[in-house]
Amino acid sequence: MVPPAEAKPMVEPSTRRVLLIEDEPDLLRGLCDALRFEGLEVVAAQTGTEGLALATQGRSISCCSI
Repeated sequence: MVPPAEAKPMVEPSTRRVLLIEDEPDLLRGLCDALRFEGLEVVAAQTGTEGLALATQGRSISCCSI
């Protein structure tokens, strides 16, 4: 079995970027791997403050833990 970080995406990488904010490290890592596998560029943050700082650096779709 290929580890998630080394898995090849099923689609060509795109210019689609997602900002993912999640405070649970294991969940953040798993979601990042899944989104990258689907060909998305993922910018990850573990805190809301860090996520807001990253959000001001470019246009992103945000997925936040509530």
